[in-house]
Amino acid sequence: MRCGAVAVVSGDGLRDLFHELGVHTIDGGPTLNPSTYDLLAGIHEVPAEEVVVLTNSANVIMAAEHAARWSDKQVLVAATTSQQAGLAAAVALAPDAPSRRTPAPSATRSPISARAPSRRPPAMTRRGGSPPATRSVSSRTN
Repeated sequence: MRCGAVAVVSGDGLRDLFHELGVHTIDGGPTLNPSTYDLLAGIHEVPAEEVVVLTNSANVIMAAEHAARWSDKQVLVAATTSQQAGLAAAVALAPDAPSRRTPAPSATRSPISARAPSRRPPAMTRRGGSPPATRSVSSRTN
């Protein structure tokens, strides 16, 4: 296998869902906070040359990046910040994912739903400026 995935999960139900999609899992416990060693071991359990790590929590991103640097494999850290986002990414990565099949045209589809899916990475990034909450009140004009 050329590419595989590993996800940090909490709970048997989500673990089973990820396994059904062919994704290896790491038990993150109730706080979704595995060690860097656990992440590295999880990466090496995936029988693939390239591994996508679905962090599924902001707590895991930094440790996953460290594990990726230490791994001999080619690793991409997908900074998913919730288990639901990680599950959606796993569906998109699945080799037989329905999203890869072209749906039949339908007269009831709206133009909005007919658009191609966005190719943005799973994590939202902010560039430039300061967030609105950090701006001082005096800098705003009345």
